[in-house]
Amino acid sequence: GAGYYRLGARGGLGSLQAGVAKAGHGQRRRLRQRVAASVTLGLALLGLAAGFWLWRGWGPFALSDALARAEPVYAGTLAIAGLEQPIAIRRDARGVPHVRATAERDAWFGLGFVHAQDRLGQMLWLRRLARGTTAELRGEAGLAVDRLVRTLAIGRSAERAAASLDSTSRADLFAYAAGINARLSRLDPTAVRALLAAPPGAPEEAPWLPADSIAVMKLLSWTMGPSLDAPLVFSDLVEALGSVGARPLLPTGQGIRGIGLDFALPHGKPPVGLPRPADRNRDRDLDLARRQLEGSALKGSAWVVPGAASESGSPLLAVEFQLAASVPAMVYEVHLVADGFDAMGATVPGVPVYWAGRNAHLVWALTPGRVNHFQLYRETLREVGGRREVRHARDWVALETQREVIRVRNFGGEVREEILRLERTPHGPLINRWIAGQTDAISLDWAGTRKGDGLAPLMGLVHAAGAQDLVARLESHHEPVVVVAYADREGEVGWQLAGWVPRRLLASAQLPAPGDQRAFDWEDRLRYASLPRGERNGTTQRWVIASDNALIEGPQNRRIEWSWRHGRRSQRIARALSRLGREGAVNLRGLADMQSRLSARVDSRVVPSLTALLATAAPLSPEAQEIFDLIRDWDGRFAPDRKGAAAYSVFVQDLMRRLLETKLASRLVDRYLALEGLDPSILVEAALLDAATHGRSGGWGDPELLVPLLPESLHRAWVQLSYRRGPNRSRWNWGGLHALVFRPFVGYDPDVKQGVWHFGRDRADPGHAGGLGMADYAATRPFEARTALLYRMVVDLAADDRILTSLAPGQSEHQGQVHFRDGLGPWLEGNPRLIARSPFLVEEQAVDLLRLEPRS
Repeated sequence: GAGYYRLGARGGLGSLQAGVAKAGHGQRRRLRQRVAASVTLGLALLGLAAGFWLWRGWGPFALSDALARAEPVYAGTLAIAGLEQPIAIRRDARGVPHVRATAERDAWFGLGFVHAQDRLGQMLWLRRLARGTTAELRGEAGLAVDRLVRTLAIGRSAERAAASLDSTSRADLFAYAAGINARLSRLDPTAVRALLAAPPGAPEEAPWLPADSIAVMKLLSWTMGPSLDAPLVFSDLVEALGSVGARPLLPTGQGIRGIGLDFALPHGKPPVGLPRPADRNRDRDLDLARRQLEGSALKGSAWVVPGAASESGSPLLAVEFQLAASVPAMVYEVHLVADGFDAMGATVPGVPVYWAGRNAHLVWALTPGRVNHFQLYRETLREVGGRREVRHARDWVALETQREVIRVRNFGGEVREEILRLERTPHGPLINRWIAGQTDAISLDWAGTRKGDGLAPLMGLVHAAGAQDLVARLESHHEPVVVVAYADREGEVGWQLAGWVPRRLLASAQLPAPGDQRAFDWEDRLRYASLPRGERNGTTQRWVIASDNALIEGPQNRRIEWSWRHGRRSQRIARALSRLGREGAVNLRGLADMQSRLSARVDSRVVPSLTALLATAAPLSPEAQEIFDLIRDWDGRFAPDRKGAAAYSVFVQDLMRRLLETKLASRLVDRYLALEGLDPSILVEAALLDAATHGRSGGWGDPELLVPLLPESLHRAWVQLSYRRGPNRSRWNWGGLHALVFRPFVGYDPDVKQGVWHFGRDRADPGHAGGLGMADYAATRPFEARTALLYRMVVDLAADDRILTSLAPGQSEHQGQVHFRDGLGPWLEGNPRLIARSPFLVEEQAVDLLRLEPRS
């Protein structure tokens, strides 16, 4: 009776119990009967749904069968349309394909075919990311990233770039695309959907086109640069702190210049208040899009040991790529041979470029230039006669409108269309929908939308006959801006900056510039001859390093704006190379061991400075004293078994936030700490050193500002460690504090806690050789590694087969293949394996042989 009605009105288990208790005996019996009938009906409906699910092919058995049908054939003979002459594909014990063709076009065809054999799902997902069509499969979860990519016009720019290719580049890209399509056409749509984790009824994937490779390249270019909201965050910092107070927080002066300078808040107090709900939604959309694109980012470092310092007498090159922990990783190894070139190295599926490669004459590695590749402008708008106009220089120009249709899959499977209406100024699209709290009109000028070729010059590196030839080939390269480290068999080593670097009259200091002043506009690219390059010159520069070191010297420095080149990684590499060199001539294995065991270390002056400052602070609580004792007795190395490293990490994270919040609102601190490439510990350590050394008033290193924060941050570090690791002090190690989670690449989402493999905390630590020691952490998620050094390569140019590499988790995306995860063990152990390159050893070590024959 009344009790059952109350259950329907209020709901919940408590309401059910209350209703039963208040009802009489007959009412309770009728209530139980109704509940039992409801449960029976629910189970019946669930059974029917499960049966329909399995019948439609949505069940786990059907999915497993579809994935099995997608697995490639590695041995035998296949007749393939589009080939001019036969291709032989030999695979070694690691699954690395050695593709041998006669004609160069067939070699690019073979590269596309093996990419699609092992990474088709990854490639198709990259294409959807670059084209802004992920919501067609993922629904609302993909809408944010699709909107951002459509705003950037990556797909439209790729189409224009493809139409302007020269005949040779177009033919090579069409050959590569034909190889992908030869593999794609052999799979039924159900198998392809399974690779993409796509729901039933999802549209079939279209054939691959040259413009798709260009679009993926542009996507990589975007992810190598700063985040979209970085200039506005910097602008808010300058408004809150003034140019002097904000200087240490900006990319060009982080933690170095301005620490001890006196400054006052322009308005006497930091900005306060919370963003409006609409602003929080826009922030969430931008943050979601940025984090989903993290899975496709490619970063890294490279260094060269000249022949004079090597045991073989030939140069050695080491390269490492910092990648999101995904399954599979972004990198794919392949050996490609044809008349005219013989290239081995690391590629990204979907893009026929060797990011780290070695041919018969030289070795090279492409690392991000970290140049600021976009500019935001504050525009002045007006409306005249129903037409919106923007002020550009002295004129008023009508806004161009653009309409994008995004297909979004709903929960029930039907697809709706969302219309994205964009307005474009002469600088680029208005992006206010992405920027929370902005009343000004903000436009975006991105180098990726400008005319230029970012693919063909890098494809052509396989033909480079030496260092000077390589440097000459890079002159026409457009994007992304890269630092290319190189060495040739003649002993010439160096690095070269290449790409479209903007030139203009006035620099913006990476802040939004006034849109109606032409002096801030990009005039053109800097001349290639004026771009920085470095060569070893006698004894003044023993090593060649392309990492986060400053690459610009001389008058051009003021005209190029960089992001977060603080030099810490470069300094560690240089110190490790010096130690290795003192032990004698450097050989291949020694360089590989140094690379895999290279770990971070805190500045030796920091702990003494902290000790001196605490002598003037309030007495420490027992908990704070315990943390300080761990830090004081620590050797300064961030190794997985170090308790002091764990204590110091948690302490610095808390102190960093508390220090910033003395002068900035919490919301602005959150936005700042979320920026890509930021290492706020540099600010904290510089402030500690300045406070202990100079003790000046004013600035971030003011003892009166800093010292009162130290005891509380030490105490809070004890609370954090106790919460995260428990009371057992043996578990307070640095490796156990952090985690490295390998998530699926398709639909990559760092907020999803469940991954394929977990390392750190209570599972196996990656150790000195793995990812945690040199991982990258977001300051807003400090205990979960964002990226790790998942690919390493070391090459000795003295012989063809002196190449050591490690790739985690493995070559293949197919779970049924052994190469799905066989790279994890060597990576964890820091034990890179040899790859054969000479024809005799390739044939000797081949495990499988697949022949592709032209179909008549």
